[in-house]
Amino acid sequence: MFALLLTSILTLAFNIQPVKATGIIYIRADGRIDPPTANITSADNVTYTFTDNNNDYVEVQRDNITVDGEGFNLLGTGIGGRGISLEGRSNVTVKNIRVRKFSDGIYLYGSSNCTIFGNNITANINAGIYLENSSNNTIFGNNITANMNDGIEIYYSSNYNSVYRNNITHNSRFGISVSASSNYNSIYENDITNNKDGIESYSYSNNNSVFRNNIIANNVSGVYFSHSINNRFYHNNFINNAQPVSITLSDVNFWDNSYPSGGNYWSDHAGVDLFSGSYQNETGNDGIGDSPYAIDENNQDNYPLIDPWVPPDIAVMNVTPSKTVVGQGFPLCINVTVTNQGNKIEGFNVTSRANATVIQTENVMLMSENSTTIALTWNTTGVPYGNYTISAYASLVLGEIDMVDNSYTDGKVVVTIQGDINGDGTVNILDAIRLAGAFGAEPGDQNWNPNADINGDGRVNILDAIILAGHFGETV
Repeated sequence: MFALLLTSILTLAFNIQPVKATGIIYIRADGRIDPPTANITSADNVTYTFTDNNNDYVEVQRDNITVDGEGFNLLGTGIGGRGISLEGRSNVTVKNIRVRKFSDGIYLYGSSNCTIFGNNITANINAGIYLENSSNNTIFGNNITANMNDGIEIYYSSNYNSVYRNNITHNSRFGISVSASSNYNSIYENDITNNKDGIESYSYSNNNSVFRNNIIANNVSGVYFSHSINNRFYHNNFINNAQPVSITLSDVNFWDNSYPSGGNYWSDHAGVDLFSGSYQNETGNDGIGDSPYAIDENNQDNYPLIDPWVPPDIAVMNVTPSKTVVGQGFPLCINVTVTNQGNKIEGFNVTSRANATVIQTENVMLMSENSTTIALTWNTTGVPYGNYTISAYASLVLGEIDMVDNSYTDGKVVVTIQGDINGDGTVNILDAIRLAGAFGAEPGDQNWNPNADINGDGRVNILDAIILAGHFGETV
């Protein structure tokens, strides 16, 4: 009996094999999944969805599709291969996959207009995400950690690749590497922390934009430069890096976005903010240091931020028309209160509307944590009689994320016959009684009625009475 039991146990043990990669899963150009036994399914040959974990490489040979991992793992052996490979592909989206232990987690070569988002990419031998000879791709919202080389490597790839809102941390080399003539790419709103170096710009990679990133506690340098020029860095937070910027050759790059937009926050900058203006010689502070931040003899941040950059936030707090009833042809004043809830000076436009029609647009320049009320005027000449909803909208400023409070809608304003003070569509004795009750009043008086100030000159007097009398008995 014991011998039989031992034999059964040994047989079971030898039949239990560890899951291992057996080859490559292809999403073929004709839409087929090869082999069909892979843990991927598609009902329409457009969206390909993981149904379980996969241990094989995935090679995409079809354009205009989405590969959705549904949170499942794509797990390599730790000795090579590419987790997801896009070679010569266009308009492919890869999302929601946990990619681990390949040579490159997600690999793009000669690909364009692809989107990589919402993936967890970790413990790969080379790069978490690797782009070569690729353009117009978007990489956002990924968690890219503990890869043995770079978090993201952009190699010989130009023309508007966008890398934003990724968490890039604890990678053994660079958080993001831009090298070998990679030009005109945008890197923004990423958290780049605790890597060996934060960002590399190397080997004639020029004219890239790096802005609104947190570049924090990288072990060697926040940014490393060599043989790269005309890159622009602004609104980044350089905090507690061993060295904020390391330049092996004195390449000239730009470290601010001019005034009043400003430059970067440097945790080792000891500047003060007593003045304002493009020459920092005007009265009042503006959130920008009064002296530049020197990097080397050819590079400096002319407008270093005094406090860490936070997303700007412009809010429309109130919209108040001067009256609720206005006679057609007379002006209506609309007071709009706006607040700069950010920590630096901002310029923006405020636009008022009656229903969907633009009334007026005004440019506003507002200091940090300040409010102002602007008066916009609606000329109602030719405006049809009726009820109108008054609203105001503040244009988005660079980097603004909270868009909900950029607009505000007030109540109704009635455009009607001149002399129709109560807005019922008829000029009659009821309007005359209201005018008489406010006669002689000005704003602030106890009996002030703005609707009785028919001509909008700031007082209720004989001129308003003449207008009412001239339209007495008229109906809309």
